[in-house]
Amino acid sequence: MRNIVASSIQLTREAGGLEDLFYFACVAEFGSFSGASRELGVSKSLLSRHVDALEKKLDVRLIERSTRKLSLTNSGQLLLPHCQAILEELDAARDTIAQVRSNPHGLIRVGCPVSVSLHLIRPRLSGFLARYPDVRLEMVVTNRAIDLYAEGIDLALRVRSDMDEPGGVIVKPLARVARILVASPSFLERFPIAGPDDLSSVATLDISSSTGRHNWMLQAPEGSHKSIEHLPRLISDDLDTLRDAAIEGLGIGLLPRFMCKSHLDEGRLAAVLPEWHAKSATYYAVVLSRKGMRPAIRAFLDFLDETQREIVEV
Repeated sequence: MRNIVASSIQLTREAGGLEDLFYFACVAEFGSFSGASRELGVSKSLLSRHVDALEKKLDVRLIERSTRKLSLTNSGQLLLPHCQAILEELDAARDTIAQVRSNPHGLIRVGCPVSVSLHLIRPRLSGFLARYPDVRLEMVVTNRAIDLYAEGIDLALRVRSDMDEPGGVIVKPLARVARILVASPSFLERFPIAGPDDLSSVATLDISSSTGRHNWMLQAPEGSHKSIEHLPRLISDDLDTLRDAAIEGLGIGLLPRFMCKSHLDEGRLAAVLPEWHAKSATYYAVVLSRKGMRPAIRAFLDFLDETQREIVEV
């Protein structure tokens, strides 16, 4: 008996060995080649070939065949429960691996700008981590452009007027980000703004420009556009710094509305030329286009889709 079991274990390591064990077990359980053939939808000749191959590899007779009935030999009766156990363990192992692969787990590296992390991700992050206890998250918070390939980033968040991304990535828009001109009420008392042209002669606050020139493109109520060139008193890629500077009366800034809403409601900021609109930006996620996206990354994308629009589009 020990030799038969040892041989069956060796079979599982050989090409076709598992198929031989599987078809032998099926023939034994269904009581005939015909019954197994009907249930499995395969030919009797295929079943016979696999059983013959198994008997040759084990060098024993497993099944006694006759025109009227089929019966297991003593060796076949001894092998069958061990054969069934091997197949059941294989099924259990497959189920375990499938579950591991389908459950979000492992490390995700997420890159995002400072203001996105502070205002959009942090308020909901604990909910994501509580929902997926097997996921680890590394937030790479920076205002510089992140190269997903070079820096090993799984997912990057961006806010841009255009989504000019290289090929080979997945771009998932999350929300439109409205931008508005704001300043403190005290600043507007000292420097009244009657129209767009007045913006060129007052202190402004702006993000950095690759060209060194600063222009705000504004749309009039009737749809015409006007470019306002200005010389910022303060330049920073940290939008919170610009917003705080506006609150302190240092100038006018063009900022995301969701970052200013509570301050507008409290009267610490006031909208400037509210009838004029700046082009909105797109808040989106970028993921490397890999075949078979990991469940943890997919779960984070779903989390973003569920939570971010309600924060941004206020």
